[in-house]
Amino acid sequence: MPQMYPLLWMILFAIFTLLFVIFLTKMFFYNMNSKANTSETLMKKSLINKTWLW
Repeated sequence: MPQMYPLLWMILFAIFTLLFVIFLTKMFFYNMNSKANTSETLMKKSLINKTWLW
């Protein structure tokens, strides 16, 4: 990595870590909330996978 813009790299790293943490918490809460309804979890997982791949 070039060390011309260390602040820019730090900001990008912080943004990506925030997005990753939000994604993990969303997955965790979806799994916790929809244990009873299996079709709902399957729909949400497929939706998450589609948005993640897109």
